[in-house]
Amino acid sequence: MEFKDNHHAIFQHISVVGDHSHPLYIVKGNKNILIDAGILPKATQFARGIEAALDGTKPDTLSITHSHFDHVGCAHLFQQKFGLTIHCSSMAQEILQNEDMAEMIDLRNQELKDKMKDFSNSAFAPLQNIITVKEGDRIDLGDGRFLEVFAVPGHSDCALAYLLHPDKILFAGDAAGMLDHNGYVWPVFFTRYSAYEQSLQKMAALDLEGLACGHSDFMAGKDKITQFFIDSLSETRRMKMEILGKLHRAMDHIEIAESIKEKRYIPNCVLGEGDELLTNIYALVRAVNNEFNRQR
Repeated sequence: MEFKDNHHAIFQHISVVGDHSHPLYIVKGNKNILIDAGILPKATQFARGIEAALDGTKPDTLSITHSHFDHVGCAHLFQQKFGLTIHCSSMAQEILQNEDMAEMIDLRNQELKDKMKDFSNSAFAPLQNIITVKEGDRIDLGDGRFLEVFAVPGHSDCALAYLLHPDKILFAGDAAGMLDHNGYVWPVFFTRYSAYEQSLQKMAALDLEGLACGHSDFMAGKDKITQFFIDSLSETRRMKMEILGKLHRAMDHIEIAESIKEKRYIPNCVLGEGDELLTNIYALVRAVNNEFNRQR
């Protein structure tokens, strides 16, 4: 789904720009906040959407859920264009201000630019003017509205989620799982399985009216959100048991990843295509194997 005029109003104070594969959220208030910064090939689309949604005003801050290349691609560009202050975890700050890590983030985005025929000179570079936030912190928007910060590791150790009060809308990044277009919820415990499951339980316990994930359409309504977390937790645990069963049979890690890919792949899979999908599934196998071996 793409949006007319490059943006779509979800609620009175919230808009989304881009499309369902890389949505960028705007929370409007006395301070206007962007949630995540997508990928570089969509920078022009994002910028037009931001300007249209804010009707002549500018965003003040960028709150980053985690430091993966597809969530921070435009961050340097937007910081230059809008003069943004950036909020992220201390671990994300270390990554986003490191020259070598910034080069890797830029490389992945330049690869996407080539694939999507973006021939501009845009690039990612180390970020400046970062304010680190942690579990329990609040980011004030004025008028009694604020973002409450939650640590949600497991997909990425640097991950945060932001709960907008009093609207009860959670901006979860990728920490809640990835909803494919056939309704399957991919678990994405790329770093630590148990931390990921605990983060899911933490988010599932919140009283929510809306859920904004990193690679799918906005989700509204308590019942729909509750069912999503039930499905996400169920598939996370089922995936763990499937991987453990294959590890017990001494299957090679790549062989396990390939078998899961063969069973779950659909065209335009939210978790990627080809080698990218295999790499992401391999990360699941590695995370379960690492934790399983530590417990032996």
